[in-house]
Amino acid sequence: MSRPEGAESTPAPLRRFYAVAALALTVLFGVVAFPPFDVAEAAYVLAVPLLMWTTARPRWRVWLLGSWGASAVTWFCLLIWLRHMEPPMGWVALVILSGIMAGFNLPWYAAARWLFPPAVERPLRLRLIALLGLAGGWVVTEWVRSWLFFGFPWATLAVSQWQRPPMLPVAAWTGAYGVSFILIFFNLALAGYGWRLFHPPEAPDADEEDDEAGEGARVTGTVGMGTSAEEKYVAADAHAVDATDDSEAEGEGSTRGRPYRSLGRSLLHAPRPKRSFSGAFSLGGLFAGGSPGGGFTRFLRVSPELMLALAMILGSLWLFFKTIPRAEETAPLFRAGVVQPWTDPQKKWDAEYFRDNLMTLSSLTQRAALMQPDLIVWPEAATPGPLLDPEDPRMQAWVEQLDASVGVPLLSGHLAIVDGHWYNAVFLIDPVDGVYADWYGKQKRVPYGEFVPFRKLLPFLGKFVPTEDIAPGPGPVVIPVDLPDGVVNAGPLICYEDIFPKLAREMAAGGADFLLVVTNDAWYGQEGGAIQHAAHSVLRAVETRRPVLRCGNHGWSGWIDEQGRIRDVLIGHNGSIYCQDTGVFDLRRDLRWSGRLSPYVRYGDWFVALSALLFAWAAFKFVNSRFINS
Repeated sequence: MSRPEGAESTPAPLRRFYAVAALALTVLFGVVAFPPFDVAEAAYVLAVPLLMWTTARPRWRVWLLGSWGASAVTWFCLLIWLRHMEPPMGWVALVILSGIMAGFNLPWYAAARWLFPPAVERPLRLRLIALLGLAGGWVVTEWVRSWLFFGFPWATLAVSQWQRPPMLPVAAWTGAYGVSFILIFFNLALAGYGWRLFHPPEAPDADEEDDEAGEGARVTGTVGMGTSAEEKYVAADAHAVDATDDSEAEGEGSTRGRPYRSLGRSLLHAPRPKRSFSGAFSLGGLFAGGSPGGGFTRFLRVSPELMLALAMILGSLWLFFKTIPRAEETAPLFRAGVVQPWTDPQKKWDAEYFRDNLMTLSSLTQRAALMQPDLIVWPEAATPGPLLDPEDPRMQAWVEQLDASVGVPLLSGHLAIVDGHWYNAVFLIDPVDGVYADWYGKQKRVPYGEFVPFRKLLPFLGKFVPTEDIAPGPGPVVIPVDLPDGVVNAGPLICYEDIFPKLAREMAAGGADFLLVVTNDAWYGQEGGAIQHAAHSVLRAVETRRPVLRCGNHGWSGWIDEQGRIRDVLIGHNGSIYCQDTGVFDLRRDLRWSGRLSPYVRYGDWFVALSALLFAWAAFKFVNSRFINS
C-alpha cells in the first residue's frame, strides 16, 4: 500500500515535529506508568503516540531507530538504579541492558509499523484481526523476554497495575500476560479510534456511484424520488461494503475511496473531501465541518474495537468484585515477624563489621519476638557468612542459639557451602531441632552477579565476578513450617526469582500455602529498584492465588493477599520503606483457594500460545490479502 494521500505534501519540519512529539510522549508515558511514579493510567496510552505516528508511514529506518531509541531511553530511566552497582560498572550495565531490553520490543514495533496503518483503513473484521494479533504479539515478546538470554521479565506491562487490583483478576487464568493483553489492546483500539477522528470516511467516487447505482438499488431496495441524500448514501455504502467483502474473499487489495464499515452502518458519515496528513492533525481540521457527521460529532463515532477494549476492562472490574472473599471465607494463616536489618552490602563481608552485623540481627530478632509472632523471617543472605560450612560450623551454632533463645521458628536466607559448591538458599531453623534438613537453593541466578556465563569459554569474563560462581538449586522445594495452629508450607523465592511466573507456579503446584520472597535490594540505592521489584510479587499472588510474604534487607517488606491487595508494608520511623526496623504482619488466607490450584498454575502459559496464534492469524490474513504496508 502506498503512503497516505497528502503525506507527501506535509512539510518536512512538520513531519519531524510529529515524530519527535510521538517519541517524547512514548518515553514520558512509559516511565511514569511504572514505579516509583505509579501513574498506572499512563499504561493505557503509552503506545498510542507511536501507533499514531505509524499512520504517517515513516520510513522504515527512521521508524526502527526512533522506536528503539525511545524504548532504550524508557528502560534507561526505569533501570537508573542499576548505576549504584559497583561504579562505574553499574553505568556500563545500565546502558547495555537498556539497549538489550529495547531490542526485545523492536520486533513488536516492526509488526505495528507493518500492520497498524493498513488495518485502521480496513473494515471492522480485519481491524479486529489486526488489533488482536498485535496485542497477541506483545504478549509473545514479553514471554520471550522471560527466558531468552537467561531471562529478565522485568516491568512487563501488567506490572504497571500493581496498585490497581481490580485490573488483575484475569491473571489467575491467563497469568500476567492477560493483563498486558488488555492494556495493549486498549492502546491499539484507542489509537485506531483517534486516527478515524482525524480521517472521516469518504464517499464513493462519482464514477463508482454511477456504475454501481443499479446494483446498490437491488441490494437496498428501490430508492424513490422522495429518498433523502443521506439514505442514498447509506444505500450506496451497503453495496460498497458487500463489494468490499467480495474483494476480501478474493484476496484483493485496498478499498481506498470507499466508506468504512462500522458496527452500525446507519451511523456512517456523509461524504467529506480528502485532506492531507498535516490538515488532519490541525485544530482547524479537527473541528471544521458543515456536512452531516462532520466537526465535533466525529467524537461520537461508533468504535467497536474500543467498545471491546472497554468491555475487557469492565469485565476485569466485575471479576475482581465477584471474587473478593466474604469475611467467613477467610481465616488467619499465621503471624509473621519481619526483620529488616538494612545491612550495607559493601560491608557485609568486611571482617571489621562482622560483629556489628550479627548484633543488628540479634537485637532486631529479639524485638520482633516480643510481638509474639508465629514465625520470624530474615532477608536474603542475612548473615555475614555461610550458614552451612563444613570447615567452620560457628555461624550455624550462632543462628541456632539465637533462635532457641527467642523460641520462634525462623525462615531465613543464607549462603551455604554444600559438597564444595556455594548456594544462595533459604533455610528453616527450628528453636528445638535447629536447621531443618530440607532447604531451597536459588534456581535463577543473576548473570554477572552470581555467576559468569560461559566462564570456561571466555575466561576474561571472570573479572566481572572474581569470586566463585553460585551453584543453581536443584529445583523447587516447599518447606513445611510447624506452627501452633498446624503445619504451613512455604514456597520460597530468592531475590529476583519472583519476577518469573514459572517459579511461583511450581511452588504453588508443589503444595505451598504461601510464597515467601527474601531479597536484598540494598545494592540499588533508595530509588525505584525495590519498589519495582515488589510490584512483581503482586502479580505472583494473583496468578497463584497464594498470599505473598516479602522480607527485604532494606525494603520492600510486607504481605499481599490472593486478590493482589497490599495488606501491610513495613514503614520505618522515617516514613520510608528504606529503614532498619522490624514489624509483625497478620497473614490471612482465602479458604476458597486453600488446597486448590488456580487455572494458571494448573495449565501454565496457554494464553501465550493463544496470543501467538492470534498474531499468526493477523499476519497470514494481511499477507494473503496483499495489505502489506509500503
